[in-house]
Amino acid sequence: MVNKNTLTSVISKYYLGGLNNQVKWRIKDNTLTVYAGDNGRVCKVQHNNFNLEDAELGVFDTHKLSKLISITSGELNISLEKIKAIYTKMHIADLNNMLITTTTDFDGDNVCEFVFGDNTGFSNKITYQLRGNISKSDIQLPFDSDVFKDILNANKDMNKGTLKVSEVGMLKLNFSTDETESEYFIARNE
Repeated sequence: MVNKNTLTSVISKYYLGGLNNQVKWRIKDNTLTVYAGDNGRVCKVQHNNFNLEDAELGVFDTHKLSKLISITSGELNISLEKIKAIYTKMHIADLNNMLITTTTDFDGDNVCEFVFGDNTGFSNKITYQLRGNISKSDIQLPFDSDVFKDILNANKDMNKGTLKVSEVGMLKLNFSTDETESEYFIARNE
């Protein structure tokens, strides 16, 4: 786990407001080292206690990476994906993600599950099951729980609500009273 504010601070030290957008991250013995520069300027930023496997990562767009990190909060779980010996993806998630899955209950009926917190293991998570018109099973889609919470809070005075999930990763929420209607779309987290 890496603290969001710490990672943001490290990135700002080499990014310099956009001067060093493409860099290489070198992680060795839990130390992150970033060398960056261009004509007439060079910098080296080093951060110890960066708990990630030894790797070299090409960051081709620090601006996009910063935007991704800006929507997270607290402690970040960073993992790497590689093909053969080449690291191809960096996955970043915070503890505020919610996972929507479809599964079957004890009666064999399809149900929709909302998993808040850690979706692995049995601790640090809350699971709600909802019945409805569920046509597919074994779907797992992560969404931002803070956005979901804000939408529910803003519509708690509504009489009726519906939720629809597309298997391609879109969540649609509709709320209504006799006089007011609201509609929301949330894209899945990547």
